[in-house]
Amino acid sequence: MNATRNYGATVNLVGESFQEAYEASLQHQKVTGATYIHPFDDYDIMAGQGTIAMELLRQEDRIDTIIAPIGGGGLISGIAVAAKHVNRNIKIIGVQAEGAAAIHRSYHSSKVHSLSNVSTIAEGIAVKHPGELTLPLIRSYVDDIVTVNDEQIASAIIYMLERNKTLMEGAGAAALAALFAHNDIISSRHCGVIVSGGNLDISNMQKIQHLSSHINNNREKAYVAL
Repeated sequence: MNATRNYGATVNLVGESFQEAYEASLQHQKVTGATYIHPFDDYDIMAGQGTIAMELLRQEDRIDTIIAPIGGGGLISGIAVAAKHVNRNIKIIGVQAEGAAAIHRSYHSSKVHSLSNVSTIAEGIAVKHPGELTLPLIRSYVDDIVTVNDEQIASAIIYMLERNKTLMEGAGAAALAALFAHNDIISSRHCGVIVSGGNLDISNMQKIQHLSSHINNNREKAYVAL
């Protein structure tokens, strides 16, 4: 946040969740006439995020599975559509935090599920409501969605720090956490994992270390290439 301000942007903190900030930003747009850019429920945003899949498959054409985190669903929607365009047999697996799993619940039922509150260390994917545009795409192009808990996310963060000297935020670690936690479902030997952010407040590291100590993932079987 401070880095954003240092670039000259005005940052207004509103509410305790994405939904509250979203509603406040819409009101600000109405009052000021500013251009509103939705963070995920927009086809242009999804198309831009889909280029991640194109780049990934150009770098490694053996990939048969892509795992991506899900908040509102823009990232995985773009990735899934683009990847299936290149290879219709590629498997796309989405990951949500257990404490913010609205799309997971919606995907595995015929209804749209929203949450009254969210709770997870993966703040970047802590979204209460599925996107109106993203959910139909997810249902059409994504092969499965799993969840991970905060302990599993924290363990993935620590793994990347120890093994790859790379700092990930909770949302960025969710997909890797799923690879470790759901190896009964994710059996691919050529798996692309979307590590989508490193915006982690260092003051939270003690909490992350504590959460990580509660779990012993089968991490030694993974090889992570960046």
